[in-house]
Amino acid sequence: LGEVTVRSDVYGLGALLYHLLVGKPPFLANSVTETISQVLNSDPVAPRLLNRMLPRDLDTLVLRCLAKEPASRYATAVGLLIEGRDQYLREQDARAPAGIGGVAERMRQWFKANF
Repeated sequence: LGEVTVRSDVYGLGALLYHLLVGKPPFLANSVTETISQVLNSDPVAPRLLNRMLPRDLDTLVLRCLAKEPASRYATAVGLLIEGRDQYLREQDARAPAGIGGVAERMRQWFKANF
């Protein structure tokens, strides 16, 4: 196993988020040894395949947190939150009827000022 870093925490957050979104952990076997083997050698089932209501971008975010290679994960938990927030706001802008985009822009400014 590799070095424990902040990206290890990002992995843990991804596993927790996965469990919250689909109702089960990304890896679960009959024994601890088998579960560890799955963590090391298998990819998790995409959350969206288990919960069709999940937005594709949230599915991608969770899977990036659970990437086997630490360098492929978000660098920090704050980076995960910021990128997730920005993606959410971009989606809201795209869905907003003409003339409503100002609400999302004000939300973006509030997030930037407060986070």
